[in-house]
Amino acid sequence: MNPIRTLFPILIALTLVGSVSAQEKPKADDKKVKKENVFSKTEESNDQLKDIQPGVGILIEYISLSHTTANELLRKIGTKATDAGDTRKQLDGMIDRGDAELLETAWVRSRSGQRAKTLSVLEKIYPTEYDPPEIPNLIGNIGRAVPLKKGDPTIHMTHGNPAAFETRNVGITLEVDPVIGADQTHINLNLAPEIVKYLGENYVFREGREHTARGVDHISMPIFYTWRETHQIEVADGSYNLLAIHTPHDDPKKRVLIFIRADLISFE
Repeated sequence: MNPIRTLFPILIALTLVGSVSAQEKPKADDKKVKKENVFSKTEESNDQLKDIQPGVGILIEYISLSHTTANELLRKIGTKATDAGDTRKQLDGMIDRGDAELLETAWVRSRSGQRAKTLSVLEKIYPTEYDPPEIPNLIGNIGRAVPLKKGDPTIHMTHGNPAAFETRNVGITLEVDPVIGADQTHINLNLAPEIVKYLGENYVFREGREHTARGVDHISMPIFYTWRETHQIEVADGSYNLLAIHTPHDDPKKRVLIFIRADLISFE
C-alpha cells in the first residue's frame, strides 16, 4: 500500500480540527467581554444608588382625651411642641388605661421633593342642584291624561329631580410634600391632612323624606364635619410634633390632639 495515500486523509482531518478550534476561540473571548461589560454596568448602578437621598416616612395620629387633660398637657408642652416625644409617650399610658383614645392613624412614604398621598375614604355622591317641582297640566296615564278641573281639592305636583352631582371623600386623607434639609437631619414638610365625617341629611322642606299629597318632599343636602390642617413646618428626624387641636362635633367636653412624626428611611 502506498504510505502517501494512507497519510493524506489523516493530514486533511488534522487541518479541519485546527480550523474549527481557531473559529471557536473568538467566541470564548466574546463571552468574556460580555461578562466584563455586565459587571461594569452593575458597578455604575451601585454608584448611582449611593447618591440617591433617603426616603421619608410620615406618620400622623389623632388622639382624643378630655378637655381638662388636654389643656393641662398643652400648658406643659409650652414652646416644646416641636419636640413632643415625652408627651406622646405619656399619652400611650393614658390610652392603655382608657383615659385617652387613638382615633385614627395614617402613614405614607415618599422621597425628597416628591408628593405623596394616602386615602382611606368612602366616596359620597350627592346632588347639588335640583329641577324645581312643577304642577302638571294633565294627570293620568300616558295616552289617557285628563285636564285638571277647577275646584279639584287635590293639588298634584311633581317632585324635584336632581340635576347636578358632586363627590366628597368621607374618611382620612394625608397629602404631603417632604424636602430633606441640607444637614440630612431635618425635613421640611408641606402637608394638608384631613378627616371628613358624614353626619346625615339636611332636608329643605321637611324633617325627613315624606310622601304627601303634593308629591315627595326629598330635596336635601348632606352635612359634613371636617378636621383640616394646612402646614409648612420643619421637623427633626424621628421627633414627634404637635400639629393642632380640634373639638369633636359630638362631644364638646373632649379635645383631639394631632401629632406628626417624620423618619428618614435609608436604602441600605
